[in-house]
Amino acid sequence: MARKGWSAGRNRRAARRTPSLVMMSRLSGEGAAMVASFYGDHHNTVITRPTDIQPAQSGMPRPSDAKSRFIATAADLFQRQGYNGVGLNEIIEASGAPKGSFYHHFPGGKEELGAEAVRLAGRRIGKLIDQVFGDAQNFPAAALALADVIGGHFERSGWREGCPVTAIVVDAVPQSERLSLAVAEVMGAWVDKATAHGERMGVPDARGRAERFIIALEGAWLMSRVKRSREPFRIAAEMAG
Repeated sequence: MARKGWSAGRNRRAARRTPSLVMMSRLSGEGAAMVASFYGDHHNTVITRPTDIQPAQSGMPRPSDAKSRFIATAADLFQRQGYNGVGLNEIIEASGAPKGSFYHHFPGGKEELGAEAVRLAGRRIGKLIDQVFGDAQNFPAAALALADVIGGHFERSGWREGCPVTAIVVDAVPQSERLSLAVAEVMGAWVDKATAHGERMGVPDARGRAERFIIALEGAWLMSRVKRSREPFRIAAEMAG
């Protein structure tokens, strides 16, 4: 009986430290789909709307699709190649949207497009934060689950598809005021979302904890690329706990 009680206690402590099986199973389905929507499948699909991944189709896009195609394509290419590593003509060609419509949608050129690409990437990560934290029973479990989902995709990409916002920061911030403001807006929104979930969970100093987690995640993207390991994401989650 004593052995049984000890095992039950150990199981309860482990449950508090790790995501529930229900949450992890949802992450493997819905969460994986969210990550796929964020990162995209570069082999078989093209992004046709900010939140959709659909099979590539032949023919020109409808005029109403052109702007979202430009933005989604730019977000994808900036993430893999950096802001300065991608030319405007490459983005236009890869998007499949009419070249003549680009400056109609983006009179500010590549810089304006870059700001919209940052906001798109920010919304995608924000949705992932809401889903993972919404499913979690406590902040450490949420941090671990989010780090695991992001780190898992990063590994599968061959350590090529890191944080799309950082890809803009390295090349264009603080040189570009427009891009600096977009990045600050997005990262602030991530902290706000994690803070709100922390407050709902009754976490003391929820904002400070959320800020530390987002900072740690950004560092994990960098260190994981260098080490070719997911371990920095686990450490980032522990720092938030």
